[in-house]
Amino acid sequence: MVTIAPRDGLVKQNGNTQIGHGAIHHLHGDNPRLQVTSKTPRNVRVAGSSGLITMMASDSPLGGAQTDVLVTVMRPQRLFYMVLIAPSQTYGPMQDVFQQMLDSLTFQ
Repeated sequence: MVTIAPRDGLVKQNGNTQIGHGAIHHLHGDNPRLQVTSKTPRNVRVAGSSGLITMMASDSPLGGAQTDVLVTVMRPQRLFYMVLIAPSQTYGPMQDVFQQMLDSLTFQ
């Protein structure tokens, strides 16, 4: 499991650390309000491989709404996925940073 986030992107709630903005390489059941918001996933290229982007939404631990972007890429060895997270009101400016993160990935 990997979490990539600035210090101010992490929030302690009920004894657990929640991510307010950043990226995670794992999914788990502590966000039951996570909902898919896009009817059809969108195609994307990640490290030269075809992938899908699924838009989701949830409540942000920073307050307000949160945009969660599920990126999935089928690899010969396994499925790679990452969730990009930002408060909905700052998601637009974060898109360039998220794209840079995706562009920096390489698969062995």
